[in-house]
Amino acid sequence: MLASRIHNSQPTILRWFRNLREVIYQDIIKDLKPLSGEIEMDETMFGSRRPGKCGWGTTGKWIVFGSYQRNGKVLTFPITSPAKETMQPYITRYTRAGSLYYTDDWFAYTFLPIRGNHNDN
Repeated sequence: MLASRIHNSQPTILRWFRNLREVIYQDIIKDLKPLSGEIEMDETMFGSRRPGKCGWGTTGKWIVFGSYQRNGKVLTFPITSPAKETMQPYITRYTRAGSLYYTDDWFAYTFLPIRGNHNDN
């Protein structure tokens, strides 16, 4: 284990690696090219099972928004909520206008027919 080699606590090491991942993520994300063509998008939650509420009402879970260019790349972003105001900046920055968007019927995607073709089946 790394903690025994560098004489730091496990929480300190985990915090250091989390910060390192954040720096790497910020460096990579600035050079991403927008996806184009046929793009599938969706959002989901990750986290351990918790007693009480299920699904979107559950606290302590991570929400991730993803875009998949068919026969191409996948981009994922941690987001704070599945609201239109949160997701729209990622869509406008990381997808090219005029693309064909495949999504579910979540209200956050209602502006997509303005950017291109939208299939919400």
